[in-house]
Amino acid sequence: MTVLPRLRKCDFSQVVQTIAVNGEAWPEDFKAVWQPIFMPDSQDVIAPCLSPQGWKLVVNGKPTWTKSFSQIWHQRFGPDRKKLAAVVCPSFGRWTVAVDGETVEKHVQ
Repeated sequence: MTVLPRLRKCDFSQVVQTIAVNGEAWPEDFKAVWQPIFMPDSQDVIAPCLSPQGWKLVVNGKPTWTKSFSQIWHQRFGPDRKKLAAVVCPSFGRWTVAVDGETVEKHVQ
């Protein structure tokens, strides 16, 4: 798995990123991608990707959560391999955990 920068119109302000798996790049481009991981027992890849709406968790180039966040880190699957959790920043300086896209009640400062 590789994070690939793509250059548009030879203008470094237009650099976008995508992910490639087994030499095949996702057709979708993002402003940034961060720490992709393979989903359990699968060749599917999930990664935080920066969209115009903010950071979203994306599977094989398609958003998996409807919400976007100021930041998403450390996505992990639960023991049942069905639930997906990540450290998220719903607003600047406010950190919490989201499970399947929904944030937990208490925020950590």
